[in-house]
Amino acid sequence: MACSFDAAPFKQIIDDVAAGRYDIASQRPAHAGPRAAAAVLDSLLAIEHQPGRAAGHARTGLEDAVRSRRIAAIRGSRQHAALLRLADADPALQANVVPVLTLEDLWEAMRSGQSDMAIGPTLNVVHFLLSDSGDGFETIGTPMSEDGLGGTVHIVFPPGRQALKESVDRALTALRNDGTYQRINRNYFPFDIY
Repeated sequence: MACSFDAAPFKQIIDDVAAGRYDIASQRPAHAGPRAAAAVLDSLLAIEHQPGRAAGHARTGLEDAVRSRRIAAIRGSRQHAALLRLADADPALQANVVPVLTLEDLWEAMRSGQSDMAIGPTLNVVHFLLSDSGDGFETIGTPMSEDGLGGTVHIVFPPGRQALKESVDRALTALRNDGTYQRINRNYFPFDIY
């Protein structure tokens, strides 16, 4: 198939697919509104598992870090909500949560010393750590999937496009079976995203 690629605002991807504006998109349906998600739930294909991950200067457990260090998260993100839930048990801990607006702000908060750590989606954390800006930082703890911090990224298709879904599924299965998927994965990530 000949494909063309388009970037769309994250929050409207599911609506655009459900309306037929895109043939295929990559998205976590849990991020969509209930009406839009219901429109494509019969047309999903899992392609990636993405837990949350913390990064900072020193290795420590996440709960210990929240109790003793400033930790940045993007305001309104699942990571921010999880940190606020941890802090709810002790209102004094809320002062340790540093909300920021963008992904770049997340890393800048650590580089500038505004926060001691940052928490975000694993792939974003890995890209930061592999960049020049991430020099001197490392992951803290293990990937976090509980409390809504993780999830599966899917390929979503418009309703009624079962033949297209089956075609893409066959192609991805063939790529996994012959090792191509794993070779591509290793070019970009130090772990299996599937």
